[in-house]
Amino acid sequence: MRIPLIAQIGADQRDSDDVALQKMILIGVVLTSAVAAALWGLVYIAVGARTAGAIPAAYSVLSLSNTVLFGMYRRYQVYRFTQLTLVLLLPWLMTISLGGFHNSSVVILWSTLCPLGALVVHDLRSAARWFWVFLILLAGSALLQSTGSSASLSSSMITFFFVLNIGGVLSVVFAMLYYFVDKKNQFQEKSEMLLLNILRSKSPTY
Repeated sequence: MRIPLIAQIGADQRDSDDVALQKMILIGVVLTSAVAAALWGLVYIAVGARTAGAIPAAYSVLSLSNTVLFGMYRRYQVYRFTQLTLVLLLPWLMTISLGGFHNSSVVILWSTLCPLGALVVHDLRSAARWFWVFLILLAGSALLQSTGSSASLSSSMITFFFVLNIGGVLSVVFAMLYYFVDKKNQFQEKSEMLLLNILRSKSPTY
């Protein structure tokens, strides 16, 4: 059976099925987010919000570079921590740069991929810590939005980005959880079949 290219990035023969699945999901989310961030950045730059546009563009470059390094050195814990940090911080920086929740079209929603992703690619305790950090940044955004510089975006562009941000985040979350649950179900079915075969082989014959 041919192994998907995405599964070969950072693959290690010592990986359990769970770790291999975590790597595939994380890399899939990273690559998808990197492409989306590049498009987001280009659109923001095109409408005159150059500082805000530079942030997702930087995320795209950093994420892809980090993924290349992960493929070379296979240090999954470092890769996971770095990517979760980028996902958490850069949408928050965009929120401040664009002047608050409304002007940024709640782009901070992308930061929720950090604690939600940690539930899938790490563990419950780590996900809880990431979630608390997200809440702190969310509160900080409310305090800083009155002092941040407001980007001069038209109301139609703000509405456009509301649709992209909400739809984009929900699409990534749904795809991530759908794939995770589907693979978990497949693993469970294989385990049950293996157990059934073992029981059948040990059952007495008359």
